[in-house]
Amino acid sequence: MYLFIDTTKDVTVGLVDNNFEWLEYEYFKDAKGSALIHKCIYEQLEKQNKTIDDLVGVLQVAGPGSYTGMRVSEGVSQIFDWQKLKQEPC
Repeated sequence: MYLFIDTTKDVTVGLVDNNFEWLEYEYFKDAKGSALIHKCIYEQLEKQNKTIDDLVGVLQVAGPGSYTGMRVSEGVSQIFDWQKLKQEPC
């Protein structure tokens, strides 16, 4: 299972299976990613009865878009990198 993060303009957070089919998906228009992304990830994992340890990678949209927005998803990806979770730029 992968975590999908796109904060380039609006905020999209989701979980996809190993066949890249959506398990969970949330889109927030005109939202501040830094204010909701951690809670959103937690709630999606909880809904699927999974933990961060069940993730095999992160799919992060790397732009184009808002520089500040992209830094939010990059920061989250760096946390997962510290945990040795595979990163996949989109």
